[in-house]
Amino acid sequence: MGGAGYIEFENKKEYFSKNDNIRIEPEVPHTIVAMENTVLHEVSTPHPDDTVRIEDYYTR
Repeated sequence: MGGAGYIEFENKKEYFSKNDNIRIEPEVPHTIVAMENTVLHEVSTPHPDDTVRIEDYYTR
């Protein structure tokens, strides 16, 4: 299975592909964008109020 996309921060984009690991520091606004069918495993803090997205393309 493949997968590719990028994480958009306020002033840059960080691209990822299959098997990449990316750590995002707490309280850093970001948006995850898949450019093809992608499976993401996200591990977050247990505090739902600390999630801030720049833009949410997936209407959660």
